[in-house]
Amino acid sequence: MTAPRPYRELTAATQAAEALDAMLALQGTEVEGTRDRIHTAWQALLTNQAHDSISGCHVPDVTRDVLTRAHAGMAAARSALQASAHELGGDVVVFNPLGWARTDVVDVPWTGTPPGALEGPDGNVPWHMVRDRGRARLRARVTVP
Repeated sequence: MTAPRPYRELTAATQAAEALDAMLALQGTEVEGTRDRIHTAWQALLTNQAHDSISGCHVPDVTRDVLTRAHAGMAAARSALQASAHELGGDVVVFNPLGWARTDVVDVPWTGTPPGALEGPDGNVPWHMVRDRGRARLRARVTVP
């Protein structure tokens, strides 16, 4: 695996974690440890931003170091996102960090019994199960403001 894809994924996850944390802060809620995890994710992201690092034009040792930092940053960003989502009180929270409404397909890894209904801001959200390579995912098309 080359560095550009993990870098893009880390960028998106870090920005989403920070936006969700800011939204919770505006509501007067602070999730313990989340800001430290976001800081760790930003540190990994910014350390990897050198054009030689993210383009993949370097020796294998550098690639390994870049990917190690990216994976550590991604773990921190995901942990921050999960903690914030848990604070919001749902098993699955669909959050749009953009400044405009967005409609997109959401896939959520799922084990166990499928839910009877998914609740959205405007009522139930239609969904179906998708199985790929032995893994089940719950798939829904949602619009998030």
